Amino acid sequence: MNIPHNSLMEKIKELVRLCEQIASDYGDDASWFKQPASDEMISNWENKHNVFIPETYKEWLSFTNEAQIRNSLAHFYGPDKFVMNSGDLPEDLIVIADLIGDGEQLCFSKITRNFVWVDHGKLEIIDDFGAVLSEIIRMLKPKSCLSPEMKELLMKYKEIIMYLIFGTLTTAVNIVVYYLFSNIIHINYLFSNAVAWFLSVLFAYVTNRKYVFDSKNNQIIKEAISFFGSRLATGIMDMVLMWFLVNFNIVNDVVAKVVVNVIVVILNYILSKLVVFKK
Repeated sequence: MNIPHNSLMEKIKELVRLCEQIASDYGDDASWFKQPASDEMISNWENKHNVFIPETYKEWLSFTNEAQIRNSLAHFYGPDKFVMNSGDLPEDLIVIADLIGDGEQLCFSKITRNFVWVDHGKLEIIDDFGAVLSEIIRMLKPKSCLSPEMKELLMKYKEIIMYLIFGTLTTAVNIVVYYLFSNIIHINYLFSNAVAWFLSVLFAYVTNRKYVFDSKNNQIIKEAISFFGSRLATGIMDMVLMWFLVNFNIVNDVVAKVVVNVIVVILNYILSKLVVFKK
């Protein structure tokens, strides 16, 4: 499929990509694009009707003379199928597409050459065909259940949210490994704690570097040493607190592990943010 180099190129690429993406849900024939209209075809139509097609629609025609998008979402026509003098529309409007599948149409004015989106009697003037494609692309994209305010909030606190997610997973790795060694294999709780710490720190470094702080530091070894050093400091604190809580029978070892890990997660974020992955 040859996409022309013009002002619509990026939008056409995105449109084609989305059509290919939804083919598994709607079928391979839900969207299709015919061969482009020739310059001769466009010129002959303009001369015959003494009407000039808007430039951005000519750019679209240089990609396809007719196209269907997701069944009845949009059907764009070439000059040979333009509808003139439709009884329900103002005389200057020429229908070039059927939209949404419920009677909406896209036209252009042969006087102003502006595009007009006709929605059951309501006329919306659109200057550029690219804006039409942008709206079609918007309708093709999966709908989000989040409000714009919620999206903005999530983006603002993305780092903290991602840290909490991977911090929770790191804690889970730590607790599961500890439980496996201590309660299933029956190894000394301090040794089990050390193994659990090492494996969880390794998991934390990989995920924090890539998904949380998006580190671009090329000095990976130095960064890793710094990360493990900070985690060693909190790891020592982890061991001391575990020893204190278990040896003095304040709580049982599993409960102690959970409490200590909450404290450690908070301290680890502060050290990672301000020291290890400082930008």
